[in-house]
Amino acid sequence: MLTNFASILFTIMKKIIYFSLLFFILKFYSQTDSGNLENYLNTKIAALPLEDANNFKIPLETEITSWANAINALLSDDLVSARAEAALLNYRIVEYTDTAIGNNDVFYVMEEEAIQTKYWGTYVFAQNAARPNLILQAPHSEFDTNTGKQAIYSFVRLNNKALFLNGTHRCNHTSFSDCAGTTKVCNGNESKKYRISDMAHNEETVFQKTTEILYNTYSTSVFFQLHGFEKKDSDPYVILGNGTSKTPNIDYAVQLKTALLEQDNTLTFRLGHLDDWNRLLGTTNTQGRLINNSNNPCSLSAQNPSGRFLHIEQEKSKLRQDNIGWNKMYEALRSIFTIPSSIWLGNTTDWDTASNWSSNTIPISTDNLVIKDIANQPTISSNTNAIANNITIDDNASITIENGGSLILEGFATVYGSFIYNLNVNDSKWHLITSPVKHEEFGDNWNTTNQIDTNLPNEAIAKYINTNGISTNWSYYQNGENAEQFSDGVGYSLKRTLAGNYNFSGVFPSSPVVTQITTGNFGNQNLENRWNLVGNPFPSYLDVDTFLTENTEALKDTHESLYVWNANAGINGEYQSVSTGHIHPGQAFFVNSDKDTTSVAFTKAMQSTANGVSFYKTQSTKILISVFNGSINKSTEINFLEGKTLGLDPRFDIGTFTGNSSSFNIYTHLVSNNEGVSFMKQALPKSILGKVVIPIGLNAKANQVIQFSSKNTNLPNDIEILLEDKLKNSIINITAKEDNYSLKLTNDINGVGRFYLHTSKKTLSNYNSSINNINIYLKNNKTLRVDGLSSEKTTITIYNILGKEVINTTFSTLSSSKDIPLSNLGDGFYLLKLKNTYGNVEKKIVLIDK
Repeated sequence: MLTNFASILFTIMKKIIYFSLLFFILKFYSQTDSGNLENYLNTKIAALPLEDANNFKIPLETEITSWANAINALLSDDLVSARAEAALLNYRIVEYTDTAIGNNDVFYVMEEEAIQTKYWGTYVFAQNAARPNLILQAPHSEFDTNTGKQAIYSFVRLNNKALFLNGTHRCNHTSFSDCAGTTKVCNGNESKKYRISDMAHNEETVFQKTTEILYNTYSTSVFFQLHGFEKKDSDPYVILGNGTSKTPNIDYAVQLKTALLEQDNTLTFRLGHLDDWNRLLGTTNTQGRLINNSNNPCSLSAQNPSGRFLHIEQEKSKLRQDNIGWNKMYEALRSIFTIPSSIWLGNTTDWDTASNWSSNTIPISTDNLVIKDIANQPTISSNTNAIANNITIDDNASITIENGGSLILEGFATVYGSFIYNLNVNDSKWHLITSPVKHEEFGDNWNTTNQIDTNLPNEAIAKYINTNGISTNWSYYQNGENAEQFSDGVGYSLKRTLAGNYNFSGVFPSSPVVTQITTGNFGNQNLENRWNLVGNPFPSYLDVDTFLTENTEALKDTHESLYVWNANAGINGEYQSVSTGHIHPGQAFFVNSDKDTTSVAFTKAMQSTANGVSFYKTQSTKILISVFNGSINKSTEINFLEGKTLGLDPRFDIGTFTGNSSSFNIYTHLVSNNEGVSFMKQALPKSILGKVVIPIGLNAKANQVIQFSSKNTNLPNDIEILLEDKLKNSIINITAKEDNYSLKLTNDINGVGRFYLHTSKKTLSNYNSSINNINIYLKNNKTLRVDGLSSEKTTITIYNILGKEVINTTFSTLSSSKDIPLSNLGDGFYLLKLKNTYGNVEKKIVLIDK
């Protein structure tokens, strides 16, 4: 009995001693403080031990356990337990109220005691984070000059979730980390392993453990890690990497680039997953590997980005030098990680109903919105043009836009759930389409869901390949192939089995979207193909004029237009040029590249609600010349406008679409400086109306009966439209709607020279137009083409730059066209003189070997 009593007494005394010790520890370590948190934390950086001092200690396994217990308790608001666990590690947790910069925001500063033994770093947590998703890390606070101060500057102003600061110089310890990667840093310019005191390259640290805990505890947490580098002349100012070579669903690198450019448009960038760049991208960073789900962050690279890690390398002078640069980073982060101004309540599904929002107002362009996972998710209807600043779509939440609706964001979209656009077609014909969301995939499942037509093994979704030749330039998805993402800003040809919606689900596209365009078989005169199928990548309308203005340098000046497919034009549909107006969300179109390889950009400035676009009556004079072969009607347009010329007027003289072969077509050539380009639209000076002769080109097969006619708008009463058939030596008035000219072709016709359009104030019965009809241009660098010839004898003489005659030829022809070989002539300038019964023509020509 006495033994049992002694045992009980001993147990009671142990508990008394334990709790007394715990009370003493908590009383000793428990602290509160207030003042300027920025200054307080900067003292930590100033006191960091320097290189080769061997202060940093690798934590024991038991210490890692205690550390994890402390962090988990702190995140669970159990400050007592957190402080008790921290005290066992010579750490304390200071409850610090920032009275200097924040609005009395409260932070928990987890710091080592004044007499340090671990040197693991300082970790700060916001008590009530305004931006709970963002964690800032500075693993090389002092070595990467001012990155610690920069991180602190942003943290105290953003009141984001957490801040990590390292505890020593990265070269503090002379031992090497076992983790992958080498560096010349700390190693006398010799490439060796990283030091164990380098927090970004050692897995055995509380820096790594705290990253792991926050990553697993908060499913939407994002880690921005600040670094610095010494810029070489060929380097950009900022290098952004997500730790992999791939693009995540939420691309914070693009968002940060965009936001920083708003602060300083002189900054230059390289993004590892988007640009041709492979340095300083954080691929061996152990926190990055962990966050990107590597199976072994110490040894194995991550393969796929989680979208929750960003490695930020900065040149010093622009962003790290002082608080002017720090403020740029802060403002950029503030624009990405915004505080919600309105939250979706979902009383109904209608976006445009004020009571569906916590602000009780319909969102405007300055609002930051959060879409919660609730029963009624928002739908933007076909007549709604929605706007906002930033949007966050939570897990399992969504935004759906119906056909014709639009959404324009001034800021960014963070999509953990779904962003959906339903693009409607009212028939089962082919349409040119691009995805108005990012990361949607097409394949057997998507094709079946969207009722894509099939002609097995082909399925009716095709990409345009401009190197395969005109007859084989469509590459069809094959049944059973691997699913493939719709490329950003790239167009596809799609066909459904019946009318309905194409359903696109992914994330909101960030701007700008830059899409590469090329010239297939560049420089090969017979096979060259400049056509590229691109498309509006935004869930909003695209302003055509702004697009063309922005991309002028990328487009051939004879074809500065968008070429859209109108499935309902004519019998089988046709390509039509568009140089003004708006392009529907998800609509694709062809453009004509001016270079071997270049790109077109789709920018935020091009996005439009298309509201306020009204119909108007044109005041310009327009003539539409049509030709009909009994089944197909083709036309070419001539506009008479102030300020235009007889030569090339880009965006007003629009070349014919030649991306698909066509055996029947009508077009014009330029009146002056004709280089043999076919135009579907041509602009001429209004002053020339009544005096001009325009070459008409025709492609048609023999034995067809064709009929020419005209339709005019605002044509003066005293002007007649006359069609000249040079072969038949006839001129026909086709001014009136009922007037036409019919004939049967005895031979194939492919080009200009036979037909000419006259606008005149008098009949041409005694008008000699033969010399005016002649057009001379280079068919290619070795052949000169002369169109508009009559049967009379013609002499052509060519002189070199020294005045020496190098070609002299006399001929007669019944075909109205003549090719003159130039194969014996070298590069250079030449003068051509043409002479026939009706007069003389002189023209300068330039030969350049392409």
